[in-house]
Amino acid sequence: MPLKGWQQDGDHSVAVVWSTVARTPPAARQRLADINIGTRFVATQESPVHENIKNAIVSATERDTRLIMRGLRNTERVLTNRAVEQVLEKEAELGSAVSFQDIPSLVTGVYARVMRRGEVDAGPWSCGMVVGLVNDVPSVRDLINRIMQQAEEIISHRFCGFLPTAEE
Repeated sequence: MPLKGWQQDGDHSVAVVWSTVARTPPAARQRLADINIGTRFVATQESPVHENIKNAIVSATERDTRLIMRGLRNTERVLTNRAVEQVLEKEAELGSAVSFQDIPSLVTGVYARVMRRGEVDAGPWSCGMVVGLVNDVPSVRDLINRIMQQAEEIISHRFCGFLPTAEE
């Protein structure tokens, strides 16, 4: 089932997907899948981050992420690197007594060094488990087209009995 109104070159696509979902019967809506996409867009040709970061994302697996700062109630999933291991060691060493004052040199002000200069090990940087599914650095246009094609396949296979046909 093609998504009606899908436009290859416009923001209209989000509205079309939403309106398609909104018209989906409640029983079928329970079977919808979602996507984690922030990390995926970092590894696109247009992304303004350093190539080292894009390469690190493409090379990583879903097992290469860690949760840090959980004891501080400020949990962040990050791609593992030397700085992340140092944060985790400090958290393990101090246990429930850990505070932000114990780790500022490891977590503060690192994004520019990481994202702009490509210093992959400069500090923790956010990265979802979806990193394990990223295996290329396409253009945003190609990525969106791929996502929409996959969405159409999912919708047509999972909801073929729930969605109205062209005749309706």
